[in-house]
Amino acid sequence: MDAGRRRHLGGREAVAAGVPAPLSTPEPPLGGVLAGRTNRLFQEARRVRAALPDGALGDHAA
Repeated sequence: MDAGRRRHLGGREAVAAGVPAPLSTPEPPLGGVLAGRTNRLFQEARRVRAALPDGALGDHAA
Protein backbone atom coordinates (compact mmCIF):
# COMPACT_ATOMS: atom_id res chain seq x y z
CA MET A 1 0.00 0.00 0.00
CA ASP A 2 1.26 3.50 -0.80
CA ALA A 3 2.39 5.54 2.18
CA GLY A 4 0.12 8.45 1.24
CA ARG A 5 -3.01 6.40 0.58
CA ARG A 6 -5.35 4.84 3.08
CA ARG A 7 -7.47 1.86 2.19
CA HIS A 8 -10.93 1.54 3.70
CA LEU A 9 -11.50 -1.87 5.23
CA GLY A 10 -14.88 -3.52 4.78
CA GLY A 11 -16.66 -4.90 7.83
CA ARG A 12 -15.37 -8.45 7.42
CA GLU A 13 -11.83 -7.25 6.68
CA ALA A 14 -11.86 -4.99 9.72
CA VAL A 15 -12.99 -7.82 11.99
CA ALA A 16 -10.28 -10.08 10.56
CA ALA A 17 -7.71 -7.33 11.18
CA GLY A 18 -8.94 -6.81 14.74
CA VAL A 19 -10.32 -3.33 14.00
CA PRO A 20 -13.94 -2.58 14.89
CA ALA A 21 -16.01 -1.99 11.76
CA PRO A 22 -17.80 1.38 11.47
CA LEU A 23 -21.44 1.11 12.46
CA SER A 24 -22.58 3.43 9.67
CA THR A 25 -21.61 1.02 6.88
CA PRO A 26 -23.03 -2.39 7.74
CA GLU A 27 -22.59 -5.24 5.30
CA PRO A 28 -25.81 -7.23 4.93
CA PRO A 29 -25.25 -10.97 5.14
CA LEU A 30 -25.36 -13.03 1.96
CA GLY A 31 -25.39 -10.10 -0.44
CA GLY A 32 -28.63 -8.42 0.53
CA VAL A 33 -30.81 -11.35 1.62
CA LEU A 34 -31.62 -9.47 4.82
CA ALA A 35 -32.81 -6.43 2.84
CA GLY A 36 -35.00 -8.62 0.64
CA ARG A 37 -36.63 -10.26 3.64
CA THR A 38 -37.15 -6.90 5.31
CA ASN A 39 -38.82 -5.52 2.18
CA ARG A 40 -41.14 -8.54 2.02
CA LEU A 41 -42.08 -8.07 5.69
CA PHE A 42 -42.97 -4.42 5.08
CA GLN A 43 -45.00 -5.35 1.99
CA GLU A 44 -46.89 -7.95 4.02
CA ALA A 45 -47.53 -5.41 6.78
CA ARG A 46 -48.94 -2.95 4.20
CA ARG A 47 -51.18 -5.70 2.79
CA VAL A 48 -52.49 -6.62 6.25
CA ARG A 49 -53.10 -2.96 7.18
CA ALA A 50 -54.97 -2.39 3.91
CA ALA A 51 -57.21 -5.40 4.63
CA LEU A 52 -58.19 -4.16 8.10
CA PRO A 53 -61.27 -1.97 8.58
CA ASP A 54 -60.66 1.75 9.15
CA GLY A 55 -59.78 2.54 12.75
CA ALA A 56 -58.82 -1.05 13.64
CA LEU A 57 -55.25 -0.03 14.48
CA GLY A 58 -56.10 3.11 16.46
CA ASP A 59 -54.66 6.60 16.14
CA HIS A 60 -51.02 5.57 16.71
CA ALA A 61 -50.81 3.85 13.30
CA ALA A 62 -51.79 6.94 11.30
